[in-house]
Amino acid sequence: MPILPQPRPGRRLQIKRRPIPFSYWPSKPARNHHALQSLLFSLDPWAIIDELIDKKCPKARRDEAFSCVEQAKDFYIVGTERGVVAARPLVIYYCFMNLVKAFCLTYGTRNTFDQAQHGLSAKLRSGGKELADALISKPSPLRTAKMNRTILRNLWRFLVGPISPLGRNMM
Repeated sequence: MPILPQPRPGRRLQIKRRPIPFSYWPSKPARNHHALQSLLFSLDPWAIIDELIDKKCPKARRDEAFSCVEQAKDFYIVGTERGVVAARPLVIYYCFMNLVKAFCLTYGTRNTFDQAQHGLSAKLRSGGKELADALISKPSPLRTAKMNRTILRNLWRFLVGPISPLGRNMM
């Protein structure tokens, strides 16, 4: 196993007198350029997601958040595998749905998504062809207890704000 060299002395990179947060691939802006970083470069975004969960997720929710990310990784691998064509949209949807759950567990107020529901349904147009002409429709108004379990509603609540009991301001 190779031995790592001793770290070199240096100073922390800053933009507008603010330190640039750690990333596996930091980049220094061009001379006299003071724009904030907007892109994160990484060969392994899963490691960065795991690190954020480890640092920011409340301890009681951490195991479930890590489980969601692990399942998201598996869905991503299957969905991007060569030869997987017809199931790709569904598998990638499940990948991102699990990432949303991990995000809401880490930054939101949910303690668990044990009884979660997607909050979406597919609707076929009249005389339409299966999948090709399907529409994604928002859920019909649900009882408050059931509505609070939907994954997308939790993401919406975190990003936009509270949802009315009838779900009228939903998407």
